[in-house]
Amino acid sequence: NTFLTSIISKFLLKFYLRYEHRLETRSEILRDWAVHGPFGKWAAQLLNTSEVRLYNTELIFHRGSESPTCKPAWHRDTVAAPFAPEVPSVVFNIYLHDIDAESDGLIYVRRSHLDPSSMPESIDIIEPRISVGDVLVHSANSYHTTSGRGCFKRRSLQFRYFAGTATLAHGPLRQAGPIPWTFAHAPGVAPHGLKLGDVLQGPWYPLVHPEPLEKEQRSVPEAKPWGILSLGRFVSESISLINTSTGKPAPGFIVMDGVVKNPEEWHWKPMGDTGMMLPSLKKAAWVHS
Repeated sequence: NTFLTSIISKFLLKFYLRYEHRLETRSEILRDWAVHGPFGKWAAQLLNTSEVRLYNTELIFHRGSESPTCKPAWHRDTVAAPFAPEVPSVVFNIYLHDIDAESDGLIYVRRSHLDPSSMPESIDIIEPRISVGDVLVHSANSYHTTSGRGCFKRRSLQFRYFAGTATLAHGPLRQAGPIPWTFAHAPGVAPHGLKLGDVLQGPWYPLVHPEPLEKEQRSVPEAKPWGILSLGRFVSESISLINTSTGKPAPGFIVMDGVVKNPEEWHWKPMGDTGMMLPSLKKAAWVHS
């Protein structure tokens, strides 16, 4: 276990038994699977691109009935990506057991990936049924959640990829905090050594298709390690940008519900049982109900 499981999950994300990001940097087996397995080729086919890079390998172990909550948490993975929302991306979900919506499996709003700043006019919920050996795939812009039904002790791996050449856009106009994606991607916090606007490449964001680059198959080079001050500066800047004088979130801000395009279509609501107030897309209330 690392800091994410030992501290973040223990005190902030108490519904997770284990929650790890960037596993491909610590496990040779998962690195081989993520970089040399079939996912890169499949991502290229799905995204209709000639080049694909890896941006995360995650592990999620839920506490199941021992969890303090099993409520749905609707979101788009856009908030946890290092690139801009318009960059084509795909997530491969691998479950270690059979799962469906009645056992807290993932559910989706159909066609929600087409516009990460809004919702389809008519809401149609997709509830996949997954067997061991299946691969569940979705866009980072897809609006989804675990169902909250059954409170199952689910176990899964997620392999995340993006298309072509993209630049680091995980800046303060993105929901930030002592949360996994800030540690995984934020400049000055994540150990990739990149600045905003730099091309996503190197051992932290390796090419996987058409062929991995030998120079990227090495340990992450020395970079300034994150500390409380660097994390605090990033989070403070993010908070100052989201809290505008109008009382509405700033245009372009990326949060759990997606990208703020028209601030009038958003309002503030508490996130789950945390009491933390976050911007929520008004149209998403249809889904939450």
